[in-house]
Amino acid sequence: ERPVAREVVADFSTLIGHLAEFRRKQVDDWAGSVEAASLQKLKGTLLRREVDMESGIPILFVNLAPGLTALLREVKYLLQQGLKVPPAALEVFSRAESLRRHAGNLDLVATSYNAIQASLLPVERPLVKSQLERVDHMLAQSVTVPGQEPPTLSWKSNGIDQFIAEAMVEVRHVEATLRAMKGNLALMEEILDSWSGSGLFARYNKPSTLADFEILQKQVRSQRFALVRSGGEAIHKLLSDSCQRLGLSSGLPDWRSYV
Repeated sequence: ERPVAREVVADFSTLIGHLAEFRRKQVDDWAGSVEAASLQKLKGTLLRREVDMESGIPILFVNLAPGLTALLREVKYLLQQGLKVPPAALEVFSRAESLRRHAGNLDLVATSYNAIQASLLPVERPLVKSQLERVDHMLAQSVTVPGQEPPTLSWKSNGIDQFIAEAMVEVRHVEATLRAMKGNLALMEEILDSWSGSGLFARYNKPSTLADFEILQKQVRSQRFALVRSGGEAIHKLLSDSCQRLGLSSGLPDWRSYV
C-alpha cells in the first residue's frame, strides 16, 4: 500500500469515528430530552375547545400534540437504524396505531360538531339547545370546560373507543336533526316561491266582455286558492315533522319565533 492511500484510509476511519460519536451524542441528547416528556405528552386531553373571535361559536380541535407526532416518527427511524430508544419513548411508540386511529375518529367528531355550530341560524340554536348541551356534557370527559369538572380522559386512558362511539352517536343525532330541519325549510321555501309564479288575476290577449272576464277570474282564483291550500297543508306537515324531530311543543316561544 502506498503512504498516500494509508493516509486517506486513516482520515476516512477518523471521519467515520467522529460521525459515529456525533450520532451517539445526538441520540443520547434526544433520549435525555424525551425520557421525561414522552409519557407526559400522553396526559393531554383528547380535544381542545376554542371560541371563534369573530362569530363567538365554540370550535373543537383534536388535541394531539405536534411533538407527539414527531416523537413517533423519530422512534420509528431510530428503530430502523437499530439504535437504542428510551423505554418511555418505546411505550409511546407501542401506542402509535391506536393513537392514529383515535385521532382520526376524533377528527370526525370534531368536524361534525363544528359543522353543526357553524350552520345554526340564530332562531335554530334555541331549538337544539338541549341536544347541544347533551353533546357538550358528553365531550366534557375529554376537553376542559370552564365551570365543570376536570376532564377524565387523556391519550393514555382506557375507554377511549367507547367514548368516541358514544360521542359520534350524539353528534350525528344532532346533525341528522338539523339536516332534516333545513331540508324541510328548503321545501317550504320552494312551496312559497311557487305561489309567486303567477298572480291571482289573468286577462285575455284580446278584448272580452265583462261576463267573460269575471268567469276567467273565477277560474283563476279557484285554481290559485287550491294551490295555496295544498301548499299550506304541505307546509304544516313539514313544520310538524321538524317539531316532532326536535321533541318540542308547538306552543313554546322559541318554536313560535322559528315559525
